[in-house]
Amino acid sequence: MSTYTTGDLARKVGVSVRTVQYYDRKKLVIPFKISEGGRRIYSDTELKRLKFVLLLKSLGLSLSTIRDLLDSPEFNNVLKDLLKQKRTQLDQEISEKKYQLDSIIKVENGLNNGLPLSPNSLNDVEKIMEKSKKLFWLRTRLIAFGLILDVLEIGVIWYGIVTGNWLPCLVGFIAVFIFVYFLMTNYYRNVRYICPNCEKIFQPRLKDFFFSRHTSKTRQLTCPNCHYHGFCVEISK
Repeated sequence: MSTYTTGDLARKVGVSVRTVQYYDRKKLVIPFKISEGGRRIYSDTELKRLKFVLLLKSLGLSLSTIRDLLDSPEFNNVLKDLLKQKRTQLDQEISEKKYQLDSIIKVENGLNNGLPLSPNSLNDVEKIMEKSKKLFWLRTRLIAFGLILDVLEIGVIWYGIVTGNWLPCLVGFIAVFIFVYFLMTNYYRNVRYICPNCEKIFQPRLKDFFFSRHTSKTRQLTCPNCHYHGFCVEISK
């Protein structure tokens, strides 16, 4: 039979000597004998018990629970119940952590998209990000129609060059202009802007919308609430 000192046992399982001594005081892993010199001697039985204690502790069980479990005559049934309870607890914690992670991602996405966030507006982050998804598809449709119009413009110009008949070309340009106006006014009706100063969501005047400087995600506007003038983040209605 193999025997181990406190130090040997600690090295076998990768814990400190103090940990083994602590488990001894707590009556979790007791040496099977004490030598004449007062050294505590452990056997393979205590080694296996210590490994099991460390396993149960890694599952989050308290030392008092582990001791009761190891001393219980209904060990297997009690262990099954404990593991079931622990699994339920972990499932709940995972669900909560996932919700927290999703919230963090939404806030990060909001910041990356230039959304003005404050403690008072964090509750609205989810709604704002949902609007951002709608805005993405709105922009995608606008780009798709824009490409179609570019092809039509090139087509009517080419037709005028080849045939020398510019009347259909003129008609085509007028039709394209009307269609572009329709697209932009439809886009205008479906977007709003967030003031980075007061966080007011507003719709600018149509003239300001058409002629203001803009980027792919912002437009330089004047907030009707606080009169801030600068780039405001665009969101869906």
